[in-house]
Amino acid sequence: MANNEVQYSLAEMKAYLQGELPAAKLQEMEASLLTDPLLAGAMEALEESLDSQPRDTAELEALTASFRHAIPGNANIEKAKSASVRRFNTSQLLRYAAVAILLITGGWFIWQNLGGQASSEELFAMNFSPYEDVITARSGEETDALLKEAMRYYNASIYPQALATFEKILVTDPEQPFVLLYAGISGIAANQPAKALDYLTRLNELKHPVLQDISLWYTAMAHLKNGDQANAKDVLNGLLTSKTAYGEQAKQLLERLQNID
Repeated sequence: MANNEVQYSLAEMKAYLQGELPAAKLQEMEASLLTDPLLAGAMEALEESLDSQPRDTAELEALTASFRHAIPGNANIEKAKSASVRRFNTSQLLRYAAVAILLITGGWFIWQNLGGQASSEELFAMNFSPYEDVITARSGEETDALLKEAMRYYNASIYPQALATFEKILVTDPEQPFVLLYAGISGIAANQPAKALDYLTRLNELKHPVLQDISLWYTAMAHLKNGDQANAKDVLNGLLTSKTAYGEQAKQLLERLQNID
């Protein structure tokens, strides 16, 4: 990256991909993507990394079916589709010959696919992505009003308010598995890992047949967000025998965590 080119942090790049970058910074980054092949290649690699989060059709179908039984009045929920926010033109990126994975300012590098080292904070940023909304449908099916409000905040990435609304639901239904899951994820995204761990631990104790691996993955993310690598590793080790995509994801993350011991 040339000295006169603007440099970006990993958090800014991820915010760009998730549509959360302020307008002024967004315009600046989009201009940089058109003139900086290294940044463009890094952004493309980061997008692929985020897209590789374990999300498959069978998993979403199982979650949706489980949710139908978990919450009355949701018998006709249609399964939510996984979609990534793409604010830049991929065809433009393909014209670049960039081979570097990520180059971030401040003197540190993340080589996501080349086995390099990354800090605990950087690994969290690379691996955490809020789970899809499998509660509210996109075609107007009835959902409990308070739950619908919570998911509206969640889908808008207003995580502190989403967390507060999920907590209202848990006052009257403290063992609602899907609410515990989304409350935990909202806690992580709202930078409240202690609260996240409380809700996710409660969900883990329920041993929900569909949510167990998902819950463990986000529990590991909460520990990582909290700077607790030891507990993150313990949870990830528990996922290694999983036959879902989370097993492979856990294996890869554990390998990276070993490099920063």
